[in-house]
Amino acid sequence: MKTMLLVLFLPAVAMALIDAYGVFVYGFNSLEYYTYRYNIVVWAMMIASLILIPVSIKLYEKASLLSEDILGSFDRSRFFEVLILVFITISVFALQEYLTSTLLFKRVEDYGRLLRYIYNGFPLVLRYIYALVYPVIISIGEEMFFRGYGVKVLALGSTRSSHLIASIAYGLWYGVGMPFYSLGAFIIGLIYAFFYVKRELSLKSIILAHYLALLIGCLSVL
Repeated sequence: MKTMLLVLFLPAVAMALIDAYGVFVYGFNSLEYYTYRYNIVVWAMMIASLILIPVSIKLYEKASLLSEDILGSFDRSRFFEVLILVFITISVFALQEYLTSTLLFKRVEDYGRLLRYIYNGFPLVLRYIYALVYPVIISIGEEMFFRGYGVKVLALGSTRSSHLIASIAYGLWYGVGMPFYSLGAFIIGLIYAFFYVKRELSLKSIILAHYLALLIGCLSVL
């Protein structure tokens, strides 16, 4: 069981350390740090999420499970619950942005100006590639690993409160320099785990909800 927990937290700790390096070098809440986060940390997260997809499949097989056992199938009759998850996710996104802009920057305008400065630094083509590709990779990789493995497989291994443990790892995955992002990820992790385990919504449906929320968020900043 210790090995399973180590596997779960290893990517999260690695990502937190990459983010912490930016805080250590550039200072908390500085322009240089946010530039580092959006140029390095976010892209590292996307690459890591891509790697987590085949890793998750291997972990399922090691637990004598097929991907279908974890992912489940779409149930069109429950699409309304997918829309609810999209709404909840976007609401959490909006709340974490508001808290970041008001508590860390004191004014929403300052935070918005900073984000526009960073986004405008990317070529337009790269911004569109990011907006269209990032949601696909992140939603699949994160859900297959943190929910599929972190919640489902750990629960099968008699790990109590696997949803809480996986959500802590998921929050850590979003780094330490933007605390409200980490808190938001933790909350979303708990909500997704609830729908996955208690509501028995398939992981494929949760991936779809995660993808749609990210896509809306990414397209809104173009």
